[in-house]
Amino acid sequence: MIVQPKGMTEEALYAVDQFVLAGGKALVFIDPNAEIEAVYRSRVKRKGKADFNRLLNAWGVSLVKGMVAGDLDAAKRVNTEQGSRTVISDYVVWLGLLQRNFDTDDVITGEISNLNLATSGILERVEGSETEISPLLFTGVRAMKIDAAKVRSKPDVVSLFQSFRPSGERLMLAARVNGSVKSVFPHGPPAKDKAGKPEKPEDSGSKTAATAKPAHLTKSAHPINVIVVGDADMLHDSFWVDIRSFFGQN
Repeated sequence: MIVQPKGMTEEALYAVDQFVLAGGKALVFIDPNAEIEAVYRSRVKRKGKADFNRLLNAWGVSLVKGMVAGDLDAAKRVNTEQGSRTVISDYVVWLGLLQRNFDTDDVITGEISNLNLATSGILERVEGSETEISPLLFTGVRAMKIDAAKVRSKPDVVSLFQSFRPSGERLMLAARVNGSVKSVFPHGPPAKDKAGKPEKPEDSGSKTAATAKPAHLTKSAHPINVIVVGDADMLHDSFWVDIRSFFGQN
């Protein structure tokens, strides 16, 4: 299970790549606008700059850059301030998905009755990919791609609703990926010595059998089985739990 894989090192990316190619199952939550990330940003130290989208693209799916999904029919109703007064409006990027938005034939989503997503990313098939991409979560047809910059900081909830223009097409929010894929590291692992510098060619042959690394996989040994979800906020209590004090207890 991988949640919001930002700032990964090349070594970590390679480990995920090889794990999946060897038959490991992966559940990935990757969000272009994780609202809860602002709460934890100061606590998380990023070590690298590897782009996880490289793996997604190799698996045959891409996260639409800088866009989030809006849906008029799934929009959650919220209280928002407009000028000096409070109004009630549908927040088109906070989605309350029901069974009509799920693949009810899949074992993962078949028994789920509802899910809350916040400023979810949009997944698309990579053109020319040979993997099978099966949508697990999707919007209705009254949906629209919205610039993520409009929902950062202090979004204008009413304006987003008033300017909404449905595309008439469903947007994919989560998908199951099956099929044969190739490694994003075709020439082997990102080799480094203890000092963090690339290994010299003569060093690589001096390893003993006891310290030898596992054989590098250039393609999947068997069809991969991966689930990719375009939202990470759905995992946090703030979108599910209402905490109140009752006689001094929460």
